Amino acid sequence: MGFYDSDVPLPVVINAFRNRFLRKYCILSLTRTALNPLMWSHYADSYKGMVIGIDTEKAGFENIDQYVIPAQKGEVRYLKTVSKGVNAANMDNLLSIGNSSSLNWQVSENLLKHGFLYKMQEWVYEEEVRIVENISSANIGYHYSTQSEFELEGQLWHRVELPTRPIYTTKIPKEAFVDVTLGLSTYKELKRLQERETQQFNPEKVERLEKLLAWIGLMNLPIY
Repeated sequence: MGFYDSDVPLPVVINAFRNRFLRKYCILSLTRTALNPLMWSHYADSYKGMVIGIDTEKAGFENIDQYVIPAQKGEVRYLKTVSKGVNAANMDNLLSIGNSSSLNWQVSENLLKHGFLYKMQEWVYEEEVRIVENISSANIGYHYSTQSEFELEGQLWHRVELPTRPIYTTKIPKEAFVDVTLGLSTYKELKRLQERETQQFNPEKVERLEKLLAWIGLMNLPIY
C-alpha cells in the first residue's frame, strides 16, 4: 500500500491496515466484458455458468454520496511494481478507516486507491471495476453476528453467513439488469449432472432451468 514513515515492521503495518479495511467495507467486483475466455474459465466454472449484465447508473452504483468508491471511480489499476512512499503509516490514517468524514475520495484518494484499486499486472485480463461501501456504521461483528439485516443511508442490506466469511447483499432495481450471457457448457453440464445423479432424464432439473429462462424473458433481457 505504499507506506512510509513507520516505526514498526512493514508486515505488521500492512496487516493492521488490511484488517481494518476488511472489517469496515464490502466490495462488489464487476468486469467490463462478458466475453473474456480466461474470465469464463476462472470465474464461471469453465463455461458452465452465466454472466449478468448490469447498468451501473440504473443500479445506483455511481452515487458518490452512497458509496466510498462508486463505479465511475472504481476502475482497478494493474501495476508491475508496488508503489512506495505514498501513504503515511501513522495512527491517524489507520483510525480513519471506516470513518467516512475523514476517509473519502475527496480527502484520501491515494489511500483508497492503494487499499482497494491496485492489483498486480498479471490480473489485467479481468478488466475489473469495484464498488466499495462503508458498512462500519452497522456495528456488526465480522466473524459472528445475530444481526442479519441493517440499513445504510436508507438502503436495506442483508448479511449472509458463509463457512469462511460473511457477505453482504442489497437489492437493485429490475431495470438495472440489461442482459444475460449463458456459458457454452451450461446445457451440457446440466445433462451431465442428470445422468450422473439419476442415470435418467430428470424433469425437475430441466424445470429449474426453464424457470430461470422464463424469469430472463419476463425481464426482457437479451440472451447471448
